[in-house]
Amino acid sequence: MPDNRRILEWISLKDAPNGVISNSDEIFAVLQEIQKLQECTGVARGRPQELRNIEWLIIEWRGSRDKEEFCTTELYLRLEEALATRSWSREVSCLLPDRGHIIAAHPMSPPMLYEVLTIYFPVDLDPATISCLEKFSVLPRWHIDGEDPVEYPSAALKAQTPVMWKEGTCEYQGQTARRFVYFIKFVNKEGERIYKEKVRYDPGGRTPLDIMSYFFGRLEDLGMIGYEPRHVEFVEIVHYVPENYVSEPLPTQPMECPPHNIADLEGDCDDL
Repeated sequence: MPDNRRILEWISLKDAPNGVISNSDEIFAVLQEIQKLQECTGVARGRPQELRNIEWLIIEWRGSRDKEEFCTTELYLRLEEALATRSWSREVSCLLPDRGHIIAAHPMSPPMLYEVLTIYFPVDLDPATISCLEKFSVLPRWHIDGEDPVEYPSAALKAQTPVMWKEGTCEYQGQTARRFVYFIKFVNKEGERIYKEKVRYDPGGRTPLDIMSYFFGRLEDLGMIGYEPRHVEFVEIVHYVPENYVSEPLPTQPMECPPHNIADLEGDCDDL
């Protein structure tokens, strides 16, 4: 492993009982100070639409050594003390060396919709499969930035990033599983709908496939046993949240792998 890989720190924070945690809360005061550090490349906050009373905080660090040094500072102690008053959980993971920023939340840019997939796998995956998953990017994005998704459906997809393995294991569908997180960034909710309905995968000489069936079919071939989608728009931590920051939660259930024809999904990880 490289000595100084970039770090994404992900905190799940439980709401104050009466709704959105105030921008003046000590947690956000500390995070605004962290945002100013040269070692930090960004801090964002977002509320998953399908979950109640949860806010996600994302901190991106230039490198693992930068994060380690931060943990020796007074500012780190202030963050720990602020979090101690809340119900929360933290997951930390190294990013792949060739990845850029995961979260784009600049106030001068249009808000983007992130579909965050938690994908469940057996705990006994072999190293080759793990390597394939950490490089997994198969959704087509054939367009020039700025094109209209209505005319060019693939323009609705802005990025896809296999991000991390969540720490620890969990029980899923009666078996012990490990969890992989995949971020898909769309221009907006309508763009997500257009992309998933209109874009097809052409296997060459065979009937084109629904793109998401192809996507999840490839993951199933690598061992996926199921997945859960969440949707969120992130804003920078240094800015006040908009009035509509709390959206109406959407009902959701754990999703099974969509049906697909394995014969149509031939291919190994070399062509991912």
